[in-house]
Amino acid sequence: MRKRAAWTAGIAVALIATCTTQPPIERPPVELSLQLATRQSCGVLSGLDYDTTCLAAIHVRVLDANRALRDEYCQPLDEPVPANLRELLLGDAVLNFSRLSTNATVIFEVRGLQNANGSTVEELCASAGNASNWLFWGASPQIDLRAFDDSAESQLVTIFLDCRDCEFECPDNDCFGCAAFSNGDPPTCNPNAFPESFCIPTTTCDKVCEADVDCFGGLRTCEGDRCDISVFNGGFCSPCNEIIQCAEGLVCLERPSDIRQNGFCAPACPDTFCSTGTKCNRLGNDLRAFTP
Repeated sequence: MRKRAAWTAGIAVALIATCTTQPPIERPPVELSLQLATRQSCGVLSGLDYDTTCLAAIHVRVLDANRALRDEYCQPLDEPVPANLRELLLGDAVLNFSRLSTNATVIFEVRGLQNANGSTVEELCASAGNASNWLFWGASPQIDLRAFDDSAESQLVTIFLDCRDCEFECPDNDCFGCAAFSNGDPPTCNPNAFPESFCIPTTTCDKVCEADVDCFGGLRTCEGDRCDISVFNGGFCSPCNEIIQCAEGLVCLERPSDIRQNGFCAPACPDTFCSTGTKCNRLGNDLRAFTP
């Protein structure tokens, strides 16, 4: 299994305390950093070598507990843009917020916007919700900002990034990320038509567990020491075949290297943010639609 790597990107968020029944109490801003970490879909090894030379902007959305939009920010990247995820994650802070109340629960979403298709930064930011422009993406769990009120220490919020799975063989090494757009005949990855990808387990659906949360954030239950996949409910990792179908929004998939007969249900990405224990994997990369 590839090693996950996490570096603090140093994205500062200023939190201003408010009160509805009396004048606000003035407090110094609290520094809240978004700690970015890579999943296995970001390429070989830790994913830090994932090519980002076509990255043009970083888009961040702040949602409330009901996933309604509270704030968003789209920051163009200065030239020269980071050559890979290592340079991006170790670089200077690029995003700052100053409009968040500490009396809220929020979710942070991060998207890296690519311009390999010739789009301008203005066009990318104006249509930041267009998933075909996302080079990588991720979301935080729900964050109760009240926990940071009166805090004098810097706080970290971890966001795991999934990347476009566009890896294929090159003469000397693997090409993935932006490098995949200009190699091959035809190229494996077309920035205007990315290959279909799905959130799949990094190992297996019935992986080792101690509690339900270990089973892809609770999408399956933990029975004994394994995630239970005996229940055919059409949900994530539910067994499926030519008779038993997946729930709406999920597709029955299989790994050609897997000797088992049934497929398993999985959602498409990046339309769905991949849960803990999964990665975004394209069709053709040891993944195909189930064929009985």
